[in-house]
Amino acid sequence: MRTNILVILLLAIGCMGLSAQNADNLLSAKEKTITLRMTESSKVEEGWVHGNNAWYYYGSRIMVTPVSYSIIETIDSTHISGGKEINTVMEVHEESSGSYQTSEEGWSWTGKRWTFEGDTVHAYPSSFIRKAKVEKKTVKNEEVIAAAIDESEEQYQVEDQNWSWDTRKKIWRYNNEDVDKLPEYKVVRSKVTSRSLNIN
Repeated sequence: MRTNILVILLLAIGCMGLSAQNADNLLSAKEKTITLRMTESSKVEEGWVHGNNAWYYYGSRIMVTPVSYSIIETIDSTHISGGKEINTVMEVHEESSGSYQTSEEGWSWTGKRWTFEGDTVHAYPSSFIRKAKVEKKTVKNEEVIAAAIDESEEQYQVEDQNWSWDTRKKIWRYNNEDVDKLPEYKVVRSKVTSRSLNIN
């Protein structure tokens, strides 16, 4: 008889544990957040494409950001709790403009593209200065909640010295061989100033 009572008690405790676990699972199932992210770019400098949270110049990731672009990142979040849905849409806007300078012989920035000895090239010189002004604003449910302007001046140079510019073919070569990619660059000097804007 005692054995039967003990078994019944164990079964009851087990059922209570399962019921509590099921209740927790039910509460978790009723509360969740769904987030969608989308990035849209426009007015992008010639040769550049934005994708996978990175910039690519004629298919190569050269670790440089173009000076001219407009980009909007949209974060659409829906929080579901107790059968109610709360939707929040955040938009981060960036619009950049600027120019490049270089002292490399034969190279010139036309305002839209690079040229070498007068011919358009799909490449950057071995060293250059990038000057940009970026206007930023954050919009929450169609209301601007923050705005700022960043101004920067950065000096770049080729990261790997095994790259060389072929002045005859007007292409970059690696270890004196033709390759279907472009060199990566590093920042050797940088100056950035930021200021927040009054949104009232």
